[in-house]
Amino acid sequence: MVVYYEVVFLSDAVMDGFLLCLSSAVLKLPLRPHRLFVSACVGGGISLLCVLFPAYKVYMFLVGLLILPALVKKHARIKEYLSAVLAFLAAGAVVAGLSVALISLGIDRTELFFGKTPILVGSSGILAVVFVARMQKNLPSIRNKNEYSLSAFLATGGREIRFSAFYDSGNRVYSDDGKRVVFVSDSGYAGLVKEKEETLSFRTAGGVCTSKMTPAELRVCYADGKCALYQVMVASARQLKSDRLILHGEMGGI
Repeated sequence: MVVYYEVVFLSDAVMDGFLLCLSSAVLKLPLRPHRLFVSACVGGGISLLCVLFPAYKVYMFLVGLLILPALVKKHARIKEYLSAVLAFLAAGAVVAGLSVALISLGIDRTELFFGKTPILVGSSGILAVVFVARMQKNLPSIRNKNEYSLSAFLATGGREIRFSAFYDSGNRVYSDDGKRVVFVSDSGYAGLVKEKEETLSFRTAGGVCTSKMTPAELRVCYADGKCALYQVMVASARQLKSDRLILHGEMGGI
């Protein structure tokens, strides 16, 4: 079977694009189409050089492994870059393992690595990863589309502050004495009267976080007009806007 240089370039470029998309999605890194395109083309060029100069293919593979994750995103920290390299390598290893399994079943190696098969698989993989990433990005806005239908009032030291609250079923944080913890922004927390403060450690998708918290009485007015009172601990979450409050998972949905 004759394989043309342009087929080698295109096949590897598409598969590299898929692997970069997949590894970026696993690490929850933003995808930039122009960076992805440039990275994929560089990957295709390196693959073509491996065919032209097979004696240096190991060195070229290592160069590609180090360069492509750096091209697809500008990394602020070396730890983030190394994680991207490892994720890219792991994604490639998974695909290589599947390829070996298919070859053992009798599928021709050349047809598997060059031509319609890698182009179709890579293109479909890129579209699937982009679709899933878009869906995950839109889920919070879909889940919280009614967030402003709730009014919440935090009372501390005889002073009451109004917030726009939304329900988060994933918030299962409790204080040491068993009180439910709700979250407000740093500025919202600064406006509370603090009779006493404690330190709170909790785990998020980004790792373990530490925050200050203080007791308060929370009054939540639901969409049906009913209000409920809760004795809670209030902690700060810097990613929140100033007028928002995250309810505890046991306080009922909207």
